[in-house]
Parts: sequence; structure tokens; C-alpha cells
Amino acid sequence: ASIDAWLRRRARRGPVPDRIAAIEAFQLFPGAETSRALDFAQISRSFRICIAALRARVETGEMPNLADVLRLTERPEGGRSLSLFKIVEACVRANPASALTLLQACSASPARIMVLKALGATGASMAFGDIATAASDPDPEVRAAAITALRALAVPAAMPHFLAATRDPDWQVRLKAVEGIGQLGGPADRASVEPLLNDSIWWIRFRA
Repeated sequence: ASIDAWLRRRARRGPVPDRIAAIEAFQLFPGAETSRALDFAQISRSFRICIAALRARVETGEMPNLADVLRLTERPEGGRSLSLFKIVEACVRANPASALTLLQACSASPARIMVLKALGATGASMAFGDIATAASDPDPEVRAAAITALRALAVPAAMPHFLAATRDPDWQVRLKAVEGIGQLGGPADRASVEPLLNDSIWWIRFRA
């Protein structure tokens, strides 16, 4: 049997570390058979194997479908996975328009958070309006992610959203807003953050 056929078998069965090693080696054998093997690995019950398969696709230039990637945020370990975020970031960088469409259609907070942060990290200024709208999302984690993304874009138009967010009931949103004002603002904005000098959260008082 050829080594690529052996790798495909190894990727399907055995201990998780061995399967991951086999999946990573698929990068040496690009083609239709490898693509099918990665399709199989992507639906594994093991989150680590799914991540390995998606990373292999990115490394070979075969960008995975972002909607499929975001489904992993529904798993317990998915929402805060840095490895998953890096894959989402690569997908967004490759096709920001598709990411924006998904952001507009998606209601699940973990997926929205990932896409918002990736849009900001990749400098997708064309998404400014939708990111700003997300700064008013009912979920405070989504609002914080939107403010983080606006800060990453570093455009003057973000300032009104930072100022509004300083009055948010959630302290994490207020903290992100103060950091954004500190990045963009000047002396004229000091009056807006002065009330935060008495904030109940010490770190916000310090940043203000």
C-alpha cells in the first residue's frame, strides 16, 4: 500500500494523537482523495481531530467552508478555542464578504463572537456597519466582541460607539470601550470617560 493510503487508514482509526499526526501529514498528498479523507475527519466526534482536519485544509490552500467551521462553536470546547479562531480568521481573510453574510444571518452568539473578532482582526473595514450594529446586541459577550472588533479597525467613526458603550451595564463592554477611546481619543474625550473614574470595577477605573 502507498504511504498516502496508509495515512488515510491511520487517520480513521487509532489513538487521537496518531490520527492527528496522520491528518497533518495529508499536506504532503494534496488531491481529491486527501480532500475526501479530510471531509471524514471534519465530522469526527473528537474536537481535536476536527481542528486538525480544518488546519490541514488551510495549510494546503483548500479553504474550508466557514459555515461548517462555525458549527464547531456549538461544541463545549469550541466557543473559546484559539485554534478554532485562527481557522475562522483565515476563512474571513480569504472571503470577508461571505463572513459578513454569515454574521447577518447567524443568531448563535458563539459563532457571531468568532466572526466579529475575525472581521476586526483582519481589518475588514467594509463590515464596519454590521460590526457597529452588533455593539447593541442583547448578548453582552457579542457587544464586547463588537467593540473589540471596532477597536481593531481603528477608524475614527468608531468613537461614538465607544462612547455609548461606556454606559453599558456589562463591565466587560465598558472596559473594551475605554480601551477603544484610549486608542483613538484625545483631550476632547476626557469628559466622556470621567464618570468611569468612579466605576465599580477597579480595572475600568485604572484604564480610564
